[in-house]
Amino acid sequence: MSNFYAENIASILNKFNSNMEQGLSAEAFQKAKAQHGKNEGAPEKDAFPFAAFLKALFTWRVIVLGVATVILGVSLTNGTSSVTLQAVSVVGAVLVIHAVSAYTMEYRIRSRDTTHNRLMVHSIKVIRQGKLDECAPEDIVPGDLLPFSAGDYVPADARIIESEGLMIDESGLFGTEEPVQKVAIDVQDSALPPQRQKNMAFGGTYVVAGHGLAIVVQTGKQLEIWKQRPDARPTLVSHTLAEGEIKGLYTVIKVIGMVVGGVAVAIAWWFEYQNRATNWQSLIHLGMLFAVASAPQDVIQLLRLFFSKHAQRLLQKGVVLRNSRSLEKLSRITTFLANENGLSTTRSLTISSLFVDEQLVDAKTWKDWLNSLKALTPAERQNAIETLAPGGKIPQGAPHLVFTAGLGTSDGQDTDSVNLLNTQATSEVMSSGRGISPKIAIQRDVKKLGYQLKNVRTRLPLVNTYPGTRNYPYQMQVFESAPEDYLNIIFGDARTVLDTCGYVLVNGEAIPLSDDRHEMYHEIIDYLMSTKSHVYGVAYHSSDVMLKPQEMEYNLIFLGFISFSASNDERTKTILKSSLDTGLKIILITESEEQETVDLAKDLGLVHNRKAVVSREELEKVSREQLDAETAKWIAYSQPTWYQRRNIVLSLKRQSHAVGFLGQNREDLRAMTVADITLASKGDASHVVQAPADGLINKEGFQAVKDVLLHAREAYHNAAGFLRWNFSCTLSLLLTLSFGTVLHYLYKMPMPLTLTQIIWTQFLLTLLPSFVIGTERIFADANDTNRHHRPTRFSRSRFLSKTTGIDIVCRAVTISLMTIIPFFFILWRSPIASDTFGVSTLMRDVLSVGDMTDPNALGIATARTAACTTLIFTQLATCWQALRYPWESLVQRVFANFRLIIISLVIIALHLATLYIEPVAQFLGMAPLKWEWQWTLLFSLTLLLLPLNLAVGSRSDNF
Repeated sequence: MSNFYAENIASILNKFNSNMEQGLSAEAFQKAKAQHGKNEGAPEKDAFPFAAFLKALFTWRVIVLGVATVILGVSLTNGTSSVTLQAVSVVGAVLVIHAVSAYTMEYRIRSRDTTHNRLMVHSIKVIRQGKLDECAPEDIVPGDLLPFSAGDYVPADARIIESEGLMIDESGLFGTEEPVQKVAIDVQDSALPPQRQKNMAFGGTYVVAGHGLAIVVQTGKQLEIWKQRPDARPTLVSHTLAEGEIKGLYTVIKVIGMVVGGVAVAIAWWFEYQNRATNWQSLIHLGMLFAVASAPQDVIQLLRLFFSKHAQRLLQKGVVLRNSRSLEKLSRITTFLANENGLSTTRSLTISSLFVDEQLVDAKTWKDWLNSLKALTPAERQNAIETLAPGGKIPQGAPHLVFTAGLGTSDGQDTDSVNLLNTQATSEVMSSGRGISPKIAIQRDVKKLGYQLKNVRTRLPLVNTYPGTRNYPYQMQVFESAPEDYLNIIFGDARTVLDTCGYVLVNGEAIPLSDDRHEMYHEIIDYLMSTKSHVYGVAYHSSDVMLKPQEMEYNLIFLGFISFSASNDERTKTILKSSLDTGLKIILITESEEQETVDLAKDLGLVHNRKAVVSREELEKVSREQLDAETAKWIAYSQPTWYQRRNIVLSLKRQSHAVGFLGQNREDLRAMTVADITLASKGDASHVVQAPADGLINKEGFQAVKDVLLHAREAYHNAAGFLRWNFSCTLSLLLTLSFGTVLHYLYKMPMPLTLTQIIWTQFLLTLLPSFVIGTERIFADANDTNRHHRPTRFSRSRFLSKTTGIDIVCRAVTISLMTIIPFFFILWRSPIASDTFGVSTLMRDVLSVGDMTDPNALGIATARTAACTTLIFTQLATCWQALRYPWESLVQRVFANFRLIIISLVIIALHLATLYIEPVAQFLGMAPLKWEWQWTLLFSLTLLLLPLNLAVGSRSDNF
């Protein structure tokens, strides 16, 4: 293998058919891609491992159904008259359905997680065909040119071509404690170990400081990181608190089912023993019946499916989560820390001043003049621009400066028809903050001047564009004004543009840029920048051939400066206020001086006085013992160090806050490691911060943060309600059989439900509704503090409230009693119930379809059908109340999930089909109902209207 660190740059460029200025050509890139494949070196993690699907299949219910199928099959083979082929077929069919459902759920969960992980991949800057572009790390090939800046991820092993203070963190690769300086030098020693190769950047590391340019030499399995860590394993995902609580309740239900079933079998055996006629097969069937009825659905998988679905819905709100389980952390956040960019939703740049024709025009003068043009016709507006007098309030060159800047930032297009994010990505030099571009402000004023850039394209077509680079930190647009006549416009960093120019345009005349003028202009730039403005320069040059940036030096004519100021509009303040109203504590961390931090925090509505703001120096003086008391009062921090940020987060957590942190730069990394959940802006944060973040914000700034926090909070409570109802359905089945067993020994009645009816009920009420979990509408209204849940001050607050057990039992007992009532009154004092005691009587026709021509068998089937129908309808009716909140009306809750309405109608239609379509009814042992409907409808309506939801208090603070 080649020692690329010991080869000269020319040799490497030639080997990969690359160019130091242009990078790979389109043809060379395709060849390299075909030869080297994707840049994926690790043993690819199987997104759909067989073991995971096997685990999903072997749930308790599937195991119980499998055992039941075997028992029934053996009984049928042995010629047992009480077991029919229909019963075996139904159990076997439902077993297959549950297995397929479990497989489908697992597949959907893992598919979504895989999609989310792809969206979390870094976007890598690469130079190809002479243009700065972006691509996924897997698309990097040998020969690509990679420009590096602080915070960037290194996607592949690369040889350094240029470096300026370039420092790379290799701790994850070699375990080094400090960042390593990288330089563009030739090394003669061909036996250096990787950790001493100062001219190499290795894949999987991060740039922490400086700038550089490198050529990729190794990708995929050849990367050094896979040689150093061949046995690297993915980090195990910890289980959520909700999963722990649900698993405990799931186990309790299973144990209760086995205990109750065991007691029922023991009682039946005792009576059989007293009569000296033990029917062991019937006893086994009785135990099997209780086991099937008490087997809960795999609620852990249901919860994972719920997290997965809502993580998918958060994508629409502008946030992608690395792991869907992070939804739980989002739902618990009580305090959120962010810098100014993180708290901004609509932060933008506005023109604060112009410098042209050696005159400085302030924002108010410029804005007033633009507003005066609004009432003019296009012709009058053009005349007003052309007749500007030299030395007036508005210099002659001001409209020309803004129009030229509009061309220089437009790529020949209007802002309405261009993707601003892409424009931003190609030229970071256009703004001191990655998330803010002057383009919109410039083109807004261009339109006010009466110019339409889309019309300019027809007579001034764009023929070439050069994005900003480290060597030429400005972008250049080349327009063809006539055959063999080109207009070259540059726009970028004010000092750089000025230093590139040899002439200046003053009152329409191009004059040499003397040293005195050059010095004066630099003083003006310094003055503008002292006001925290972003200053850009504009220059142009006419030529008869197309030129490149390196050919423009000293030929450019300088037009002037445009300075911009960043501001937050009222929408940002409104969003922050509404977030505070939801119970969220927002803490501002800035890199500004103390007074600027105070002004900003006041402007955003976070503080009202200086006491809530603290500087780095003041924070240093606070002792460890005093810190918790002080951080409870502080809302804004000025220039805190990395360890101070970490201590702030730890202090808040000691106060029982669940802390969210929006990372921006390397100073935030230590704080991010101790926060409960971390987010980063996809377009604003550096790669080194994005890598450990739990989620990335793709749009809308803090609006997205507020939306996902509210959504996660409400969705989390909805999941608790749905799972409580699911457990109630399982427990009500178990209690119905228990009450039926008691009725047998009191009134000699048979079991109220057959095996097929139990399985049918489970299929309708636990399996089908699971397909709509996570699809409910979220009604969180941040403007109404009484219509959403507020976060608690306890980081380990419960998923299921302390009254959950009582809620589940009360609902289950109510449903089972209402199920038993019609069964009891239909058979009470009937000759059908005058048979002898015994397990054979109890299990009469439970595993088979009785002879419907026999009046006694028909009567039992009718009573069981009434009980089964009442059980299904009452379980369905209680679903809405289990999900309803105190501030919601029943109608609101019903229409919160249209899919659940549809599923409910499907359940009703399917059950009616089993009652009145004779072949289906006969197969499942059902009988058509007539007057018996009065019981079902009465009890269903009662439970629909009865607010049976003991686990939800009047306020969320009770959770």
